[in-house]
Amino acid sequence: DGRANLLEYVLGTDPATPDGGDALVIGVDDEGVFVSYTEGAAGDDVSVVIQTAANLADWEPFTGSTEIVPGGGAEDPDRVVARLPADAAGHVRLMVE
Repeated sequence: DGRANLLEYVLGTDPATPDGGDALVIGVDDEGVFVSYTEGAAGDDVSVVIQTAANLADWEPFTGSTEIVPGGGAEDPDRVVARLPADAAGHVRLMVE
């Protein structure tokens, strides 16, 4: 599926299985642009930061609010959802370290 192993670890997906599921979604709906990802089994040993940029050189941490949407257990993990302001222009990415 092209995902780096560290991202697979954070999302709680299997790096040996191609999965096109919704573990990481950057999209648009009636409320605007959003980033949504599952909180996998990763603990405090990694950090996940949503970043935005007007160009592809000057990335900054997303400063808006995020929401944790509770899941139903191991097969349905919690999701992090961040909504970008309506006037946001440019690019968005998920930085995992």
